[in-house]
Amino acid sequence: MWLRLPTITGLSGGRSWPINPIHMALLPNGRVLSYGSRGDVLQQGVNGQDGSQNVVWNPDDWTNASTFGFDWYTNTRGQRVPFQDYTDRLTANVQDARNKFNSFCSGGTLMPNGKLLMVGGSGGLYTVGASTAASKMTGTYDYVTKTTVKVRDSVDGEGRWYATLITLADGRQLVLGGMEPYAEDYMDANLRAPGLVARNTARAPMVYKDGQGWTSLSGIPMTTYSQFFELYESRAEYPRAWVAPGGKVFGISTDLMWSLDPNGIGNLTAAGNGKFSNETLVANDNRRPASELPNVGSGSSSAVMYDKGLVMQAGGNGYWVLNTSRASSKATVVDIRGGAESARVIPQPPMKHARKFFNTTVLPTGSVLVNGGTTQANINAAQHVREAEMFVPDVNNPASGSFVPMATQAFSRVYHATAILLPDGTVLSAGGGNPHVVQRNGEIFCHRICSPPKVQARPGPSAPR
Repeated sequence: MWLRLPTITGLSGGRSWPINPIHMALLPNGRVLSYGSRGDVLQQGVNGQDGSQNVVWNPDDWTNASTFGFDWYTNTRGQRVPFQDYTDRLTANVQDARNKFNSFCSGGTLMPNGKLLMVGGSGGLYTVGASTAASKMTGTYDYVTKTTVKVRDSVDGEGRWYATLITLADGRQLVLGGMEPYAEDYMDANLRAPGLVARNTARAPMVYKDGQGWTSLSGIPMTTYSQFFELYESRAEYPRAWVAPGGKVFGISTDLMWSLDPNGIGNLTAAGNGKFSNETLVANDNRRPASELPNVGSGSSSAVMYDKGLVMQAGGNGYWVLNTSRASSKATVVDIRGGAESARVIPQPPMKHARKFFNTTVLPTGSVLVNGGTTQANINAAQHVREAEMFVPDVNNPASGSFVPMATQAFSRVYHATAILLPDGTVLSAGGGNPHVVQRNGEIFCHRICSPPKVQARPGPSAPR
């Protein structure tokens, strides 16, 4: 079932969350950091693309009518407002975002010291010519001091919009993909021209070490890198990446699979037979059922590693937010238990609903909650999917997973919505919109029993909360 978070007194629009939480991270102290937008900007459009505000929420205190779980302080006018971090707030008269830190559409990952590393991002307030600029800055959020510190720019000086950031087995961070300037609607094969690839696609993968900064993986030639992270078919946009058994990184860039060795000067090769899908985007073909449309598109599909070496990707068949191609209901498991190079694609039964722009969250049981999305257009509420479902894998036979219907949400959760597993085994689903109606609210998903004293840990006995 889904529980709606209570409306917060004093916030306009009946909100239960102070901002549109485009990004969320579970901090070491059990609190949730949400960021990527600003609460005092209520309209859609570029003015809402200012990721200068952080909001911290305590899931153990959300029923408290005086705080609703949020960290509050009083400003100079005596008004109660959420904790804000305006260390690098954007202003409309600044025309170059590269030297400003803006967490809107950024990448983020937790470091071993508990700080959240954020890189890239940007918003429509800043332009380079007719295109939106991307930030080249790096920030770290400290959950103890509740502040974001702008660390430094990237080594190669390139901005990265929609970059992927993960933490490696040795504690370093790896950044992949991203665009500069904004170009997610570019899917023309002509964009493979070397000049456009070099100008618009972020360059070589880089690794970050706390206290030392960024280092380029110089052993990966641009010709190899651009093959997997080019603008064509949006392969540069939030490529999927996980640390595989053995320490290398496995990833999916739209229709391609790859293996990256982050040690030394780096190495990048195709994984498995190199193909996640034999198709990329399929435009509106009403003759084909949703289960036969390819589940590709880094921005519109959703993927998780639900068990060691087992990745599930579902939905998609779309790239940028205004794309109106029909969504896919197809699901695929990739088995990398033998290492990143050994990737093996295993088709799954389809989801109950076709979805684009939705979330998948691994539960303590090893199952995966699937929620939100749209069957076609992000801006058409009639096409939004509110009924959740659950992927139930068979760890002994990765080919025989299944999808089970779950409860229906009160709000649409489409583009810019987020979901995150909480310490008690429930799932927080929040945000969404811009474009379409901006959702400044949240819901809690509880499977079987809400506020359970224990959650079931697979495969052993129950685990304490």
